[in-house]
Amino acid sequence: MDQRGTALYLRLSREDGERQMESQSIANQRAYLLRYAQEHGFVVTGIFVDDGWSGTSFERPAFQQMVQEIEAGRVGTVITKDLSRLGRDYIQTGHFLERYFPEHGVRYIAVNDRIDTGEQEGNDLAPFLSVVNDMYARDISKKVRAALSVRKETGQFIGSVPPFGYQKDPEQRGRLRINPQAAPVVRMIYRAYLRTGQISQVVRALNARQIPPPSGRKKDSSVGWNDVTVRRILSNPTYAGHLTQNRTRKISHKVGKKVCLPPEEWVTVPNTHAPIVPQELFDQVQAILKMHGRSRKERSQQLPQGQPVEVQFHSCTPLPPTIFEATGGGSRSCGGTSEKDHLGAFSTRKNSADFRRGDHPVDD
Repeated sequence: MDQRGTALYLRLSREDGERQMESQSIANQRAYLLRYAQEHGFVVTGIFVDDGWSGTSFERPAFQQMVQEIEAGRVGTVITKDLSRLGRDYIQTGHFLERYFPEHGVRYIAVNDRIDTGEQEGNDLAPFLSVVNDMYARDISKKVRAALSVRKETGQFIGSVPPFGYQKDPEQRGRLRINPQAAPVVRMIYRAYLRTGQISQVVRALNARQIPPPSGRKKDSSVGWNDVTVRRILSNPTYAGHLTQNRTRKISHKVGKKVCLPPEEWVTVPNTHAPIVPQELFDQVQAILKMHGRSRKERSQQLPQGQPVEVQFHSCTPLPPTIFEATGGGSRSCGGTSEKDHLGAFSTRKNSADFRRGDHPVDD
């Protein structure tokens, strides 16, 4: 007799419309499965709950904990209310049904779908149910994307994290407002690039001053500024007051990896919020970016000749770590220099002759 215990797995996500369906609630799933386990003599040793996790991915915390229990030999039976609770990706669901559970001697039961791998018959429909569940998730994904597209086209911000330099307006959903602490850094980046014409020099200056990058808003802020981050800021029309979204897209509803989209596929709505940089400055920066996108020969013919410049930030009190928080205050003290003057001020210094503009490859 199998001495291993029974695991009850419960899952709920937005894709199921669950918050509106009492029969699909976590509380009801738990009560339903506990009653089933008691009536059929199963000894429940663990209840694993993924509340708010999509069934299209199996990288769910509670599910992975259950897998660890299986690997440790402590779980011999897994019970869910139906097959869709296990997952909505038919490939991954099939893997667990046809390979993983059998290889580990685990009995799987989906109560409402009458699937029981401990029985010899009655499981023929499992593969078809997996496909149906997958199609449901795909259909929901399409509907969600369509709804979000409408909001994008009407100038509503739909992201979870606003662009660096902005914060969500708590009084108006879908609207951005300037973050008074982070916006000066954005202005500084634009002015520095306009003066130097090289993203790499702007990156070095930011890191030299130990100004936290946008990733500083996340837990891991050990990585400093890089060319990609600065380029994204410089090329985003949102900073000129024109909300721009759809710059990236997920590969599919099952894969979290994103790909960058060309500018012609961006969704830009003009004059949706207060700009951080004036339109003239933004246009000047775009012209330089466009010029750097041309061939080296074309650039060398258009770049002005003369001594190179190196951007330097005047010394003053470092920017506080709270610069990236949505709220918070505190002014900067820069020895009597106003924030606008200080953040827009740069000094030039001659470099060695072998690092001349037009002679050195543009490294952005």
